[in-house]
Order: sequence, then structure tokens, then C-alpha cells
Amino acid sequence: MGLNERVYSGTWRIPTPLRIMSPDMNKPMPNNAVASPCIKVCRVHEDVCVGCGRSLWEIANWGRFTDEEKRAAIARAADRLPTSGSSPEP
Repeated sequence: MGLNERVYSGTWRIPTPLRIMSPDMNKPMPNNAVASPCIKVCRVHEDVCVGCGRSLWEIANWGRFTDEEKRAAIARAADRLPTSGSSPEP
């Protein structure tokens, strides 16, 4: 059997996501103190999402950002979004 081969022995179990726990271990710590600006209108034009205004790089790295970096990305995204009444190119 090769190094990457696995033997199926009945039922595959999908691991549940790890939860980061608070020091008292009774409740999970918030992992997103700064919420994502995503509004589920995900269309990209010139490397920028027309829904939230974030660049593809910012979207891809959002989970790695510190809260400070997230707030800075949100500010940059707001500057990229068109003003009211205008619509972005598809």
C-alpha cells in the first residue's frame, strides 16, 4: 500500500471544526470580533468584489487578518465602492 492510500473500514468521519475556547473553557471565544463586510453579492470587477469592495487578496486573507487589519481593509473597501446612484461595470 502506498504512503497516501487509506483503507476504508466502514464509515468515514468528517472532523468537526476546532473551536477556540475562552480561558474558563465554558464558552467559545469570538473568532470574528470584526465582522466580514460581505453582503453575498460576490461579483469581481478588476480584482475587486462589487458587493463588499474588498480586493481578492483581502477576501482570501480575511481569516488571517488581525482586527486592526480587518478594520483597515473595510476602510479601503468603502473607498473602492461606487457612490450612491452609480453602478459598477460588470
